[in-house]
Amino acid sequence: MFGLVAVPTNVAYSAAKGGVVNLTRAAGTAYAEENIRVNCVCPGVINTPLVPEAEKQAYRDLHPMRRIGEDFEIASIIAFLVSDDARFITGAAIPVDGGYTMV
Repeated sequence: MFGLVAVPTNVAYSAAKGGVVNLTRAAGTAYAEENIRVNCVCPGVINTPLVPEAEKQAYRDLHPMRRIGEDFEIASIIAFLVSDDARFITGAAIPVDGGYTMV
């Protein structure tokens, strides 16, 4: 999600993620004629062992849905993007972040 919003406390990370989003857009259009689709998923905070239990409530409060995401929710959008149902989608950066990047 930090490729879609600015994070002034971590400029380098924001720049790197912004680069991934723009690379996705450029490659998505560059290879479209060859029917190669390039998209990226921009997850919010996901409930994994890397998220300390003590910080989970603070992360929930950052998301308009007032929860953090689950791994299967990211897997579901990836499964959709690699399926034929997404054959007309390319160059897209898709937030899966409980509304974080919308506020």
